[in-house]
Amino acid sequence: MIIQGPEIYYAASCLILVVTSLFCALVRYFHMCRPFDEEETYFYPARKLITIIYACFALPVVWLFRMDSPDACLFMRVFLVLLLPGAGVLSFRRFFFSKTRHRKLIFVLSGIIPLAIMLACWIYGWIGGDTLYRHRDMLLLLIGGYSLLLTAMLLHT
Repeated sequence: MIIQGPEIYYAASCLILVVTSLFCALVRYFHMCRPFDEEETYFYPARKLITIIYACFALPVVWLFRMDSPDACLFMRVFLVLLLPGAGVLSFRRFFFSKTRHRKLIFVLSGIIPLAIMLACWIYGWIGGDTLYRHRDMLLLLIGGYSLLLTAMLLHT
């Protein structure tokens, strides 16, 4: 497939996003300044979580390889709508409210469920076709509503 027109800019920006997210994830995981590395849980309470969030930004690689798939385009629409509010809730609560009640419930609602939805869309994007794209109106409505719920959870803290 030859990329022409504005798609070449979309592909270049997506490639930059994937490469820089992987680089930032590696740096965040392996680099800690001295003397703060001796008590990493105190000085870097969300280091592993932020590493996973940075690594999640590499998921749009599916669009680079499957630009012709409507499901891959649907994944790109769903990706940031779910990732940003969920990552915001998790990281904000990890830094400031780590000892609160309902910690596991919030982790499931804002971390596991959005990641499962994104991975399902990612798999359908790799498979190709228009399996999810045929139901895009209902899916985007449900995912948008869930994203608003996650944003409300972020604002509630």
